[in-house]
Amino acid sequence: MSEIATIFIIHHDPEQAVELARQLESCTHMPVQIAALQLAAPDYADIAADSATGAVLIEQELDPHLALGYTGLDVAEHLRRMRPGLPIYLLVNREEDLGGREAVVEDAIVKEEFLQRCPVYAERILRAIGRYLEAMSERDRRYRELVAHKLSGRLSESEEAELASYRAEIELPFAGSAIEQAKAWESNLREEEKLLTQFSSELKELLGKLP
Repeated sequence: MSEIATIFIIHHDPEQAVELARQLESCTHMPVQIAALQLAAPDYADIAADSATGAVLIEQELDPHLALGYTGLDVAEHLRRMRPGLPIYLLVNREEDLGGREAVVEDAIVKEEFLQRCPVYAERILRAIGRYLEAMSERDRRYRELVAHKLSGRLSESEEAELASYRAEIELPFAGSAIEQAKAWESNLREEEKLLTQFSSELKELLGKLP
């Protein structure tokens, strides 16, 4: 488990993120990676799409200067939809009101307490990662079994629905980037059509001037 899983940290302050990463690596003996801040909450989809992701720690106050327009909980909700079983933890200030959205994360941890009791929280995170990876391994085994049944023509109607559900879950983390690529492709296509129309018009005009 510890050889493949990576813990991601999403934090607005680079210095605090580095301090947190060092302490977390020391307590868990696992690789910790600091994610770059993104323009929107859905832009963290790559973390969910990365098969090496074992857990995510997110600072609730990601936007102290009101420049981004989203919170740590917003990011957690997007990651939760893409990877329902992924252990996600929220770092909060003491007595912070989360508006009844606490169920989105595995736990909401007061930042000062996390730093003071890192070994305790590290143990909880490691147990959650272990459960998550074990469940993912079982789902992978079941998915391969269903594919084998499909190829041999032995897939029942209920298994067909189960296989479709697995496929949708596998593809979900990549949906955001695929949609953005499709939008970019359509935009480029429209621009090319515009340029082609303009070129055709100019060409006709030039041909009309020829003797």
